[in-house]
Amino acid sequence: MVADRFPAYASTVEYWEVGDLPLASPVEAVARMTEAVQNLITALHKRSDPV
Repeated sequence: MVADRFPAYASTVEYWEVGDLPLASPVEAVARMTEAVQNLITALHKRSDPV
């Protein structure tokens, strides 16, 4: 869907694998999403830090 609608950005999208029921409980899914968001924030901070 991203590649179809936003082809210029398709290669920059980061997809997260977060299991849905019954693969992961809501607690596990939220923990994975929280970790992914924290990792993204860390990566963005590193990009914007002056060298």
